[in-house]
Amino acid sequence: MVFSSFDEKDGVILCDTELGADIEDVVNEALGLARHQMQEARIELNGVSLRIEYFTIADALARDYYRALNGLIPKTIDPKCEYPLSDESIASDKAKLAAKKLRPKSSLRNILIDKDSR
Repeated sequence: MVFSSFDEKDGVILCDTELGADIEDVVNEALGLARHQMQEARIELNGVSLRIEYFTIADALARDYYRALNGLIPKTIDPKCEYPLSDESIASDKAKLAAKKLRPKSSLRNILIDKDSR
């Protein structure tokens, strides 16, 4: 289990993650809770707030977590993630990274490269 604890408040499952938890594991476990209880789950991880509902696409949410860490999108991730990323979103991400003169973390770089090679 990747959660140290979870609680329910106002129909929302609030999840506290274990230190060092992997984002993919966190998202998949929270998605399982959201689907099982048909409620929204919320997670705060490294300053990024994730909202998860039964229809959330796990890969898209994990991708947007990395985008938020790189400052490409706001630090609050909506459960209705764009999937797949549009060409406009990819171009915007690349422009923001170039303006910051940053190299994206490997997970984000792979997503952007994969889209370009199609």
